[in-house]
Amino acid sequence: MGKEKDKVDENVTLPLRNRISSEYGKAIKVSSGARIDFHFKKYIDGLHRFIVEESDNQTDWQTVPQQSLSEAPPVFSGHDQGKTKESIYYKGKKKYIRVNVQIEDAYYGSLYEVKITQPWIINCGCLAFIILIPILALGSCFASGDKQEEKKQQPVTPIKQETAEKSTDLKEELSNEKKTVINEKTEEVKVDEKNDENKEEKKEENKEERKSKETKKKKESTKKKSSTSKSKRDSTSSSSSSSTKKKRSGCYIKGNINSKGEKIYHVPGGQFYNRTNPEECFDSESAARAAGYRKSKR
Repeated sequence: MGKEKDKVDENVTLPLRNRISSEYGKAIKVSSGARIDFHFKKYIDGLHRFIVEESDNQTDWQTVPQQSLSEAPPVFSGHDQGKTKESIYYKGKKKYIRVNVQIEDAYYGSLYEVKITQPWIINCGCLAFIILIPILALGSCFASGDKQEEKKQQPVTPIKQETAEKSTDLKEELSNEKKTVINEKTEEVKVDEKNDENKEEKKEENKEERKSKETKKKKESTKKKSSTSKSKRDSTSSSSSSSTKKKRSGCYIKGNINSKGEKIYHVPGGQFYNRTNPEECFDSESAARAAGYRKSKR
């Protein structure tokens, strides 16, 4: 059987300070288990996830398995703003442990510390030591009243003043950091607004350029179409005029003499009209007949 008493050895693995990024804790030597205390002084923002690691040589670190802890390490977020302290117990057998913190989405950070406490196990078999405790307590009762008065009159004001000064300095430091961050953010917003304005202006300019280009293209295509139609009209008129000239030139009716010496003329639409190379050409059928030609039967 055993009983856990007040701590006799306390070490800090993550010291008290405001954190906005992940951090590895200091290695703490342990003997027979330990208690890990998480003290949150001021929560501002971010997700703070704690990881307990163990090692035998402070070089090869491994995450402590769940069965070696009384419960899972805490995760502080916006839902835990009312929580100020939480403790878990390490039941492993390694020589060293440490606590790391992984931080996400922290803009201003949070103020906290993590301590590792060595418990003092009192065995019931140590009867002699247990008997000494009440004897020492009785001896302290008979101590001189002067010493008690001197202890009561010991100045505590400097300690309180020092603590208050540290707290004030810390508050001022945090407020200055906040102001700096806010100013930086304001400047970033202004720069972004200017960039947006420049982008909009460029967009408008590009629109105007595209419009002007499209207008030019339309005008050029219209000119090309008009010139093409004009050339077609010109070619049509020229072809019609050439056919008219052919008709007027006397080759409308083709006169041909075959191998038998027969004179035959061919009219347009006849079977042999296009294939005939005329010996004579006539403007009319009457002119062909007058020259001694007869009309083709086909």
